[in-house]
Amino acid sequence: MVYDPRALANCILDATAVRGFGVTNMALNKIIYFSHGWYLALHDHPLVSVSFEAWDYGPVILLLYHQFKRYGDQDISTRATRIDLQTELTS
Repeated sequence: MVYDPRALANCILDATAVRGFGVTNMALNKIIYFSHGWYLALHDHPLVSVSFEAWDYGPVILLLYHQFKRYGDQDISTRATRIDLQTELTS
């Protein structure tokens, strides 16, 4: 199964918050990148539904970068959202 990167990001953010530490935008993108690589190697299909971009400081999912760029180099304290254009509801 291929996952929406926002759902995976929220899962990682929740898991790290329970353990008492934060995650920056850069760290979150790297965690998802390495998770994707391991998943691809083990299951022969991708973990996330979008591609990574190669940036100077590491791999980036543009969608996640924009969701959390307001935090700069600080820990993320909210969760990723998406808007259903048909119902206009945020999830």
